[in-house]
Amino acid sequence: MSAMRDAVNALNDRLVMAHAIGESLEAAAGETAPAWVYVFREQVEAIRVAAEAVEILTSGASA
Repeated sequence: MSAMRDAVNALNDRLVMAHAIGESLEAAAGETAPAWVYVFREQVEAIRVAAEAVEILTSGASA
């Protein structure tokens, strides 16, 4: 199960980076951020929620 844990950890690391990129894009655009910046940030959040669900399921499987 450690391979699954490693994969979830790698996914979480990449989500942190994607979130930071989204924040940077939004900050750079100011109050007139293009719609795609919003879409990008919403998709990162949706992936984060899915990753959290996978993490919960895998932690329950290893318990």
